[in-house]
Amino acid sequence: MEPAQQPIYNRTLMYKRWDWARGHEWDYITTLRVRGFSDDNIQAMVSGVRPLCFTGPEEHAEWCKSLGELAKELEKEFSWKNVRFVHTGSSVVGFSTNPFKGVADRPTKITTTDSSDVDLVIVGEGVKEFLEQKTKQLGKEIGHSFPSTRQKTGELGLRIGCRRPEDISDKLKNWYDIWATKFEKRGGLQITFDTDPNPHIPPWESWIHTPSCNH
Repeated sequence: MEPAQQPIYNRTLMYKRWDWARGHEWDYITTLRVRGFSDDNIQAMVSGVRPLCFTGPEEHAEWCKSLGELAKELEKEFSWKNVRFVHTGSSVVGFSTNPFKGVADRPTKITTTDSSDVDLVIVGEGVKEFLEQKTKQLGKEIGHSFPSTRQKTGELGLRIGCRRPEDISDKLKNWYDIWATKFEKRGGLQITFDTDPNPHIPPWESWIHTPSCNH
């Protein structure tokens, strides 16, 4: 599995939106307030503490704890190493970086707790090899493969969506069912895998701090 090609303007637009938000902080914060987000949640998002999809620190702490437990289970079941997680999607910074959503060069597709997905990326040593074996076993891809922006320049990464968690693991399916239910009225939960065991992530994504990782 090799990184798919992506037109360079897509990545350029992603960084243009990021740069606009950084250069128009008060305009952007006002937009989030108008959308109904509290100052406490906005500050937590701006500080990189908690994405906007969580109702408060208690729910977020529960989420991080559950992921720490999931990481240990996946490491034990598949002999993966250094399993950790990336939070991506519009709730991390408050707007979508998807070049196909909104106005081209500034953030206009603002996150919403009613319809924005909660997007989780699973990272770990051995994940890529496992996915290759699983694809051969199933006779089909486990999900859609798509390019992943790492930095302003350089090679793109490759991520693979998880269409059916039960195809991967009963433990993953059980964890998914619990949190998909919690997020059911907030846009749902999406899981993807990163094929790089130690990816560089762009500024609109964040490592999730769990008891099992140091990021």
